[in-house]
Amino acid sequence: MSDLHFDYEFIFTSGCFDQDIYNQCTIPDTTGTRLQDIENLIIKIQEICKEVPGLHIFSTFFKEDPHMFKITVNNTNWVNK
Repeated sequence: MSDLHFDYEFIFTSGCFDQDIYNQCTIPDTTGTRLQDIENLIIKIQEICKEVPGLHIFSTFFKEDPHMFKITVNNTNWVNK
């Protein structure tokens, strides 16, 4: 497994987008689309989590040059078997 470097990690423990969590990032949004891109990514993650309730936490990466962001979402549908 390679070492992936990321500049900031958004952790959405509620399983959905939270503006307060987003606002904690101090890296400027140079594209003006980061908020919407992250919201859309979380929607996709939520769809995966509904299909796979055994996933407890899902993380992925999002690149916005020159920065790499890690997006972590807790699965509210998680079933501990």
